[in-house]
Amino acid sequence: MSGTKSMKFYEVTTQYVLTAHLVANNLFAITTKKWNAMTPAQQKTVQGAADRFADAITAQMEKDEAEMAAFFKAQGLDVYAPDVVAFRKHVLDVYAKSKFAKDWRPGMLERINAL
Repeated sequence: MSGTKSMKFYEVTTQYVLTAHLVANNLFAITTKKWNAMTPAQQKTVQGAADRFADAITAQMEKDEAEMAAFFKAQGLDVYAPDVVAFRKHVLDVYAKSKFAKDWRPGMLERINAL
């Protein structure tokens, strides 16, 4: 939150939109070789720690976003949440018709969306 105040975004914009599309990078990676060398109990422990870490990062991001929204409202900005479902549908439709979609393997987008 303090970074937002120092950057003073509120001085150059009139709105803050809660699209919920910016998520912290909470990727935990481990090689298959290392993972397979662990016992099931060790894998469970490591996975549990990674899950708790991801949950903690998400909770912190949600807290930061709520604080930013309150701060921006106090600075006189319009803070609103758009219809995220309609936004997502529109963006995916535009993407599906774009030149970029043709380079993807069939079914790749559906596999990503299923995650």
